[in-house]
Amino acid sequence: MRKFKLAHIIFIVAFIFVFLLLPKSVTTPSQYGNTVFVVGLGLDKGEQQNILLSAQIVAAKPNAASSESYQIVSAEGVDLLDSIENLRKQTGKVLGLSHCYVVVVGDDICNTYNLATLLDPLVRTERIGTNVILAHTENKAQELLLACEEIGGDAQNVLESLTKYNYEYILNRDASIYDFYKDYLSPSSTGMIVTINHAKQESQSNNSSSQQGESGKQEQTSTMPQNKIQNVGKGVAFYNGKKVAAVPQDILRGLGWLDNSSRYNNIKLEHINTKKLKDATVTLNQKNYDINFKASINNNTPTLYITLDIKAKIVGIESPQVVSVSDVSGYYDSVFCEALQTLITKEVDAATLFQQENKLDILNYYKIFNTQLHNEWQEYLNTLNDKREYTQNIQLFVKTTLTEAN
Repeated sequence: MRKFKLAHIIFIVAFIFVFLLLPKSVTTPSQYGNTVFVVGLGLDKGEQQNILLSAQIVAAKPNAASSESYQIVSAEGVDLLDSIENLRKQTGKVLGLSHCYVVVVGDDICNTYNLATLLDPLVRTERIGTNVILAHTENKAQELLLACEEIGGDAQNVLESLTKYNYEYILNRDASIYDFYKDYLSPSSTGMIVTINHAKQESQSNNSSSQQGESGKQEQTSTMPQNKIQNVGKGVAFYNGKKVAAVPQDILRGLGWLDNSSRYNNIKLEHINTKKLKDATVTLNQKNYDINFKASINNNTPTLYITLDIKAKIVGIESPQVVSVSDVSGYYDSVFCEALQTLITKEVDAATLFQQENKLDILNYYKIFNTQLHNEWQEYLNTLNDKREYTQNIQLFVKTTLTEAN
C-alpha cells in the first residue's frame, strides 16, 4: 500500500513538472529564427575611411531546401564593431559566426589599417572561430564574395580549396586567423596571406539560343558566368600586422626551395645538352626532398649553409632530336644536377634579395639561428640599431644534389 502511494505521488509530481515546462518549450521561439548564418566575411575600405563589412549569409528557415541561395549583405561603420552592429540592424537578426569559414580582406584595407588590430574585435568580441581561413584579394572583398555566389557556391566551397592549396604547397604555412596572429606575435613578426582574385569575363551564350526549336519556340539562352576566380599563387607579406609587400609567384617559388617541407612536384630544366639530348627541355617529377641548415656567425655576419638533397625522375622530354620517348629513364645525366643548381641559385638569390629589401623573414631564419646559436645570435642582435635589420645581413650558401628516383 505504501509503495502504491509513493508511486502515485511521484507520478503526480512528474506530471506537474511536465505541465509547467511544456508550454514554455513549445511557445518559446527557436534561436535559429533570430539568427542569420554567416559563411563568409569580406572587409573593404568604405566611404570616408569607414569599414565596409560584407557577409555571405543563408537564412535559417524551417524546412528550407539544402540548395537555398546565398545572399550578400553589407554595412559600413567607423570601425569593425560599428560595422557589425549596423549589419545586425540591417538584417534584423543576430549574426551566427560559428559557420563562418572564410574572411577575405581587400587590398585597400591592408594598405590602410593594421590588420592584426583590425581583426582583433572579430576574434575576441564576436568569438569567430580561430580556424577560419584568412585570404587576401587585390580586388574588393565584397566583389570576390559576389563572384563566389555567381559561380554557384558559398565562400567556403569556392575559396577553401584554393587557399588551402596555396598555404600547403606554395606558402607552406597554415591558413587560419589563429596562425596569422601566431606569426604576428612571433619574434620575427612576419606573416603571409594568400591572394585570390577574380576577373570579369564577357558573357558567352550558346549558339542554339538564337535559333528556334522544331516547335517554333525560342530555345532558352545558356549564359556563362561573368566572374572568374583567379589563383596564380601570389601572397602578401605583413610585419607587425601591417602590409609590407605583395609577394609575386616567382619569389614564392624561390622561397619554396629553402623551406624544410617543400612540396614541389615538377621541375622544368631548359636548354639541356647531353650525349643524347640537344637543347632539350627536361621535366623532372620530385619524389623526395631533404634540406639541412647549418648556421654560423663569423665577423658579425650570420651565414646559413644549406644542403638540398632531391630525388626525382624524368617524366617528360622535349627536344628537336627526340621525336618520341617511350623510355625516359635512359636519358638521365649528371648535367641535370648542374642545371638544377643553376636554377635554384637564381631563384633563391631573387627571393633573398626580396626579403632583404623589405626587411622580411618569411622563412623564419630567426628561429634557425636562435635554435642553433642562441647566445651568439642574441649578442649579434644587440649590435644592431634596428633588430629588424638582421634579415639584410644574412648570407646564404646553397648546395644541391640530385639523384634519379626509381
